[in-house]
Amino acid sequence: SKWSNLKWVLLALFGATAGQGVVWYTSQFYAMNFCTQTLKIDSTQLQQILMVVLLVGTPLFIFFGWLSDRMHRKWIILSGIGLGAICYYPTFQAIQHLARIESFGAVSATTPLPQSDGSMAEMRTYEHGQQAVFNVSDTETKLTRVVLNDRQCWQLGLLLFSLLVWVTMAYGPIAAFLVELFPPQIRYTSLSLPYHIGNG
Repeated sequence: SKWSNLKWVLLALFGATAGQGVVWYTSQFYAMNFCTQTLKIDSTQLQQILMVVLLVGTPLFIFFGWLSDRMHRKWIILSGIGLGAICYYPTFQAIQHLARIESFGAVSATTPLPQSDGSMAEMRTYEHGQQAVFNVSDTETKLTRVVLNDRQCWQLGLLLFSLLVWVTMAYGPIAAFLVELFPPQIRYTSLSLPYHIGNG
């Protein structure tokens, strides 16, 4: 019946695709924006870290898809969504702590950096090797860029990798899960509707 099909559509929307969409976009896109815009981590440095994380983590999409052929797909998807719900707050707190200038220790050197527009900036090097660039004017000093040391880059990479693992758990089995949820006569419409609305 149409009502029983609609129930499956609603289940797919609220039980799988909406949660998968939150995990995907929070882990992949919001995390990058948070690091560069909020924490001011150097964008080139962050992109290099993300490149390594994605290269290492991408095979997990295949792994969790393969695993879902041998286990119940639902539990792998729900585990990825659940881990995201439980771990986002402490993970983003840890990322914030990594990039917080106050935790870098004492400034060991300050280097003036003249800007092309005639303004002045300075690079401050801290005792553990981190660096931060500040725009300096008569009225304010504003942080514009944080450069992490090697150890912090590894730590940030591991935190971003953990976010990617939850994505692969939720996303790897989702296509097969949706295909199997609906009969062939209505399959494409029924999986397309919750998938696209859920991701939106």
